[in-house]
Amino acid sequence: MMPLPRRLLAVSLLVVVVSWLTACGGGDDKDATPTATAFAPGTTGSVISDGICQAIVPDDWVSDGTGHGSTPSGARFALFGGKLISDASWPTAEALVATQAAAQPLSTVEHGDGRIIVRSSNDRTYSIRVQLPDRYCDFSLASSAAIPAAELELLPAIESSLAAAKT
Repeated sequence: MMPLPRRLLAVSLLVVVVSWLTACGGGDDKDATPTATAFAPGTTGSVISDGICQAIVPDDWVSDGTGHGSTPSGARFALFGGKLISDASWPTAEALVATQAAAQPLSTVEHGDGRIIVRSSNDRTYSIRVQLPDRYCDFSLASSAAIPAAELELLPAIESSLAAAKT
C-alpha cells in the first residue's frame, strides 16, 4: 500500500488529468475556435491571436506569436482587437478607420455588414475591421512593394476566420 502523501498526490494528479481531458471534449461553445478556412486546396492554416481576437492564416505565413508576422513575399501582417462598450460603439470604431483611410492617398474604403475594408490602389496595404458581439478585430497586411495576388486572394478566408480569442 502507498503512503498517504503519495496516494494523495497520485489521486490529485489523476483528478487534474481527468478534469483537463473532459474539459477538452464536445459541447456547444458559441465562441469556439475556428477550425477550417477556405484556403486553396492543399493549404492548411494556423491560429494567430493577440489575446482579444484570433484568425487563421496559411501555415506558410510566419507568426511571431503576438498576432504579427510575415508572408512568403515579405509582407507584414498584424491582428489587433479592441473591446466595444456596446453595439452603439461600433459606428465610432468604424469612423476612426474611415478617417484614417481618408488621410491615405490612393486608398479605397468599403463599408457594410459590420465591417470596413481599406485597400490601397497600388496593392501595398489592406486592412479590415470587423464587428463582433463585444469587440472589433482588425487584420492588416502591408508591404513596401505590391502584395502578390496569390496572397491578396487569401484575405477573404482570413476575414471569415476572425473571432474572439479564447482566454
